[in-house]
Amino acid sequence: MRVIGFDGYEVWPVRDFEDSVWGKLAEVVFEHQAEYWSLFGHIPGQGVEWLKDFPTREAAEVVQYRLKGRTPAENFIRYEVSPGEWDYDGVTGGKQHCTAERADFWTVFGVDHAGQYTEVAEMKTKELAEQVLLRLTGATVRSGC
Repeated sequence: MRVIGFDGYEVWPVRDFEDSVWGKLAEVVFEHQAEYWSLFGHIPGQGVEWLKDFPTREAAEVVQYRLKGRTPAENFIRYEVSPGEWDYDGVTGGKQHCTAERADFWTVFGVDHAGQYTEVAEMKTKELAEQVLLRLTGATVRSGC
C-alpha cells in the first residue's frame, strides 16, 4: 500500500441545498449559515479529500487537532477500521456494518477510555481508511469488523 500523507486539515461550514439537475448538493457557506461542519484532508498537488461531517465546529476540530498530533479534550485510546454498507431496503434508511466483500465504504472509529466509538472518517476504500488510521496512530493497521 502506498501511503500519501495529508499535509493539512481544514474544517468548513456547510449546508445542503436542492439542485433541479443534480438533486441534493452541499456547499461551503458563512459560519452563521452552517447546517454542519465538514473535515477535509489536503493531499499535496491533488486538492482535498472529504473525511467526515460533524454536527458542530467543535466536534470537527477535536478530530482535526488529533490528526495534527495535538491532544484534544476528547482523547482516543485506539482506532479501528470497519467496513460498512448503505441500507438500501428502505427500512432503516441508513448505514450498517457488513463484511469486507459487501463494503460500500470504510469507517475509521476512535475509541475513548469509556469504550465509546466516534466516527473519525468515512472513506471510499479500505486503503484510504488505512491511510487515515496510519496518520492517526503512526502504527500498524488493525482492521476490525
